[in-house]
Amino acid sequence: MTNKTAFKYIGISIVFTLAATICLLIVNYADLPEQIPVHYNHKGEVDNYGPKNFLWILPILASLMCYGIMKSHKWLPKLNPKITDNELYVLSWGSYLLSFLLAISFSYITIKTIIIAKNGSGNLGAWFLPVFAIGMIVFPLLPLFWQRRKR
Repeated sequence: MTNKTAFKYIGISIVFTLAATICLLIVNYADLPEQIPVHYNHKGEVDNYGPKNFLWILPILASLMCYGIMKSHKWLPKLNPKITDNELYVLSWGSYLLSFLLAISFSYITIKTIIIAKNGSGNLGAWFLPVFAIGMIVFPLLPLFWQRRKR
């Protein structure tokens, strides 16, 4: 499988994840209470409430971030004409993997917020923040480890 094909499949996965999240939000929106969780603390517990229309920000923000990150590697040769193919390979893979993690994370937060709002209680889980933080570091670095292993 070529990089272009792999990027295409990752991009499709990201679009599917975000589209499914938006569809789930559309289906559940009318059943949500007027006040929903809008912020979680470091333990994944709800620490602030706000209007339910705030929930639309998550998939929209995730979509914009994922698109920008996935396209960022295309600007690199213009910003730095001396960038090597190997460096571009690593940065391209890193940007796509980071976008995938963001899409999954924002979708998880949106889905959990819907569930918590409907049930009146719950949390993201104490594991969410550490896993997300580690993922934000590890996912973009995976291509670097793969590339070094090939040598």
